[in-house]
Amino acid sequence: MRSMTGYGEKRFEAPGLRARISVKTLNHRYFDWSYKGQPLGGLETRLKALAQKELQRGRVEAAIDLDFLDPAGWEVQINEGLLGKILETARKAAGRLGEDVRFSVDNLFRIPQVVELRHKDLSVTERAFLETAFEQTLAAVGKERLREGRETARRLRRHLGAVRRFLKQVETLAGAQPRNLRDKLKRRLKEIATDELQGFELQPPLNIDAELPLGNLDYAVWGQLKELEPTGYGNPQPLLMSRRVRIRDARRVGADGAHLKLTVSDPDAGPRREATWDAIAFRQGDWFGKLPHTVDLVFSLDENTWNGKTRLQLVVEDLRPASHA
Repeated sequence: MRSMTGYGEKRFEAPGLRARISVKTLNHRYFDWSYKGQPLGGLETRLKALAQKELQRGRVEAAIDLDFLDPAGWEVQINEGLLGKILETARKAAGRLGEDVRFSVDNLFRIPQVVELRHKDLSVTERAFLETAFEQTLAAVGKERLREGRETARRLRRHLGAVRRFLKQVETLAGAQPRNLRDKLKRRLKEIATDELQGFELQPPLNIDAELPLGNLDYAVWGQLKELEPTGYGNPQPLLMSRRVRIRDARRVGADGAHLKLTVSDPDAGPRREATWDAIAFRQGDWFGKLPHTVDLVFSLDENTWNGKTRLQLVVEDLRPASHA
């Protein structure tokens, strides 16, 4: 079990640069990124992608404070036209008042729009340093989330043990009671579980064996996967992941619409290779009506024969709104 809340803060120092990086994560259904600190340009997009890869879900609040220690890295720009007008006006005023007017360097920096002090763009070395430092901070947050999750799991097991003992007592007392008493008890237990477990990821992580574009799937890939058989306990069927998959059609199937039948394609494959694929998502019918236009899919590959025709089919293990990293 891994908690979705965590915090990590680290300080780093390199020649000419000192950084303090903090990352805070909160419970959120999707990945939500927030950054505060010095403008980083394109590096911020890279840091966001690293955070999404490591944390996957939740609200992420990142902050980076930088101290540039090398004077050569700074640029000083003086608005000479504005400064000339200010000095000329000051000399005229001094002549009328009969007093000497002087400006110190500190005075110049205090006058708006006269002096601009800014740091030059980050060098390749500085960007690499910050990226590595951010990854280390993310790792610390991940350890904190895992530690908190384990502690929660320990407390949960203790509470569940108490609940089981309590249920046995209740079943003994309520064995002869009307059915509605048991129904009320079940509803109350569900309410307690919802309150206690909110914000924790209880599903086990999926072990993805390979990531590839959906447009690259064909019978050659299917043949390679068949060479790994027999699959089963100790040798599970390989799981593949494809990003930015387009949902062309979706409908509920099975008893009470418990499953989801999909038709999908790869919009990045180009007009010639954007073939459609059949996909089945067992026990995921609740996604119906909520699916975005593009998703990330985790699936296994299988053959499906219908009306005498055999086609490859995606057996969806999990899906989420498509990431843009």
